[in-house]
Amino acid sequence: MNNLNNIEQNFKDLKKIRKIEELDKDYISESWIRCLEKGYDPKKTPDNEVMSQHELNQIREKNHYVRQFVLPELQLLYSQIAGTNFMVAYADEKGTVLDTIYDTEFLDNSAKKVVIPGSSWTEELKGTNGLGLAVKTKKASIVEGKEHFFDTCCELSCFASPIFDHKGKVLGVIDASSDARSREQHTLALVKLASRSVETRIFVEQFKNSMIIGFHPRKEYLSTTSMGLIAVNEEGIILGVNTTGKMMLYGINLEQETEFNNVFSSHFNSIINKLKNNDLVQITDWMGSTVFAVKYQNGYERSYVWEYETKNLKEEIKACNICLNSEIKKNTCIFIRKTFEENNKNYSKTARILGISRTTIYKHIENN
Repeated sequence: MNNLNNIEQNFKDLKKIRKIEELDKDYISESWIRCLEKGYDPKKTPDNEVMSQHELNQIREKNHYVRQFVLPELQLLYSQIAGTNFMVAYADEKGTVLDTIYDTEFLDNSAKKVVIPGSSWTEELKGTNGLGLAVKTKKASIVEGKEHFFDTCCELSCFASPIFDHKGKVLGVIDASSDARSREQHTLALVKLASRSVETRIFVEQFKNSMIIGFHPRKEYLSTTSMGLIAVNEEGIILGVNTTGKMMLYGINLEQETEFNNVFSSHFNSIINKLKNNDLVQITDWMGSTVFAVKYQNGYERSYVWEYETKNLKEEIKACNICLNSEIKKNTCIFIRKTFEENNKNYSKTARILGISRTTIYKHIENN
């Protein structure tokens, strides 16, 4: 009982010292309490040990598959918030930072010395922080300034969002951090968009030989990362559903492969024929919710050439001249150009899908 009383008192004292009347985010309060229960002292410096370059290279190699989808998105995210004293980072599912991109202004921030590739930002090591909370809670999080547990982290504001595979496993975290004085309220939305885009790319690659159906209650969202995705085979068996799709189909068991007709009241054969003809259709699930659906990808028709196309992507679509001096910039440029080609060279649609300006797309397309 005394220990519990001490934790409660230390919690109140920390709020008073930080001049925080009330923590309006439950996950911050819960994290502070976990840190106090472990006996952490907010005045002390957390463990800033960084793994060796050899160890870092091994973990990067282990995460190569995910990184190939993350790095272009990380560069895109950076381009959206560049010049606002920010840094962006990608960490693996354990909270180890693998890649970072900094604003020049952020180089003067003392946090730059610790938020580096090879550093670990788990709650167990760094106390309350955005990246660590995203790993622990499997939810997007914002930790602003004095909401961090350790004093040394209070000059940072962190915005983090986990990346999931279609089974709900965390594959990593995308994080954007800034000086605590920089209040960019749209940043978390951009970070979440980046992680959803990575999830979509991974989902499409994993089910490249299947029919993928895109769906959403509002048809204007069918060309965005807000839509749900369902992969089905020719027999009408649902092979996978992305995270967004599972949220829309809440209440329906999708943890195992099941028939399309067990999820939707609309008969599979009639729906699939319309989708193959590129028709927009409406389907209703057995919980009574109706969504609009379109053919996102028909892997049946190109299963024989997909491996060749993927393997030779960098040979067929090259980066523009201004992006050749950086591997990350080159991958991003190829990603933008590929998306542009996939959308019939439509600048507006490509901009909407990627969440970047038409001017940025034009720069990458026209600079040969």
